[in-house]
Amino acid sequence: MQSDGDKKDVTPLLRQCFVTAAVLSGALGHGCGQGHVAVLVPQLQRPGAPIPLTASDASWIASIIGPSFLMGNLMVPPLMSRLGRRRTTQAIAFLALIGWFITIMAENVLHLLIGKTFLSLTYGMSLPVRGVMLGEYTSPRYRGALLATMALGHTSGLLIVHTLGSFFSWQLTALIVTGFQFTCVVMTFYYPESPSYLVSIGKYDECKKAYRWLRGENEEDELRKMIEARSVINKQNTEDARQKPGFKKFIQVVRKPELYKPIILMTHVYLLSQFSGATILASYPIQVLGNLLDPEANLHFWMVFLDAQRLFGNALALVVMNRVKRRMMIFSFGVLSIVTQISLASYGYLRYNGMMVYKANWIPLLLINLQMFASAMGLVPTSGVMSDISDAS
Repeated sequence: MQSDGDKKDVTPLLRQCFVTAAVLSGALGHGCGQGHVAVLVPQLQRPGAPIPLTASDASWIASIIGPSFLMGNLMVPPLMSRLGRRRTTQAIAFLALIGWFITIMAENVLHLLIGKTFLSLTYGMSLPVRGVMLGEYTSPRYRGALLATMALGHTSGLLIVHTLGSFFSWQLTALIVTGFQFTCVVMTFYYPESPSYLVSIGKYDECKKAYRWLRGENEEDELRKMIEARSVINKQNTEDARQKPGFKKFIQVVRKPELYKPIILMTHVYLLSQFSGATILASYPIQVLGNLLDPEANLHFWMVFLDAQRLFGNALALVVMNRVKRRMMIFSFGVLSIVTQISLASYGYLRYNGMMVYKANWIPLLLINLQMFASAMGLVPTSGVMSDISDAS
């Protein structure tokens, strides 16, 4: 901890930014983990590669991401409840480092699959933790801006790993980007456990100490309300434990509009973001561009260009979302995404079957940049901020 003189020099905002920087470092690492497939697969499909990949092997590496990601989502809530927010973050970063180590030292396809499983699992675990961490560690006045940095961090990770992979081998690229997770682990030792978690397990004195370290002495009202609210919840939990909740009670809870409506809406928006093409362009940009452009096209340049556009679109979306309604953004960018994907599919079909009357690289490049624009500025950022539709009760 710090001396009294140091405490006066370090403002609560700086401490909250420090916690955010630790979480952001993890987000950068997970962005690199998702984008590393775009570096790994093309290099191992070249003649003379140390681990030759067939089309089937590449398909397995791609398909392992989804189930591992989902499993990570499901694993993390009980972990956060049992270990706390800080130790869960440390565990995720350690598992990600194990995944990177296995990937770097891989000698066959099985090793690569295991490494990618660890990286996808920890990516799925990290998403819920990020929101919970920043929601509990930061003041309401700074929370929105600090939460917005997470999408930029993940997108920056994609840009970094794709840029490095254009110049270095997949192993050296993996070794370099492990620095983000290592930095995340080190930084977690320099901030306290979440006050919300400490109050939930009855450690009120530690909660007050951690809260004042993060927020200073000017937000005592929120601290008092948090402790009082937890006391009410504990009392309610005790009463509920005496009544054995059956299937009827479960149905009553599920039928509440404040439960099922936000779930339906958020699931819908999240599916739109997934089907916008952002995930495919993050993991397999070389393959997509290679099937649409002429052989002389510089695929690595356009891969990095799309990543830079994604980063710019995410940053611009932070400004636009404060001025345009969510529904209008989803509708307008959703329509643009549908039109560009149908056009790209039609162009690819006609090109593959030799039915094109006029061929030029500018046509697919224009369409794929419009698709990235719709995804990066509209559908993906909107899905990340739709948590405000759920009722606080």
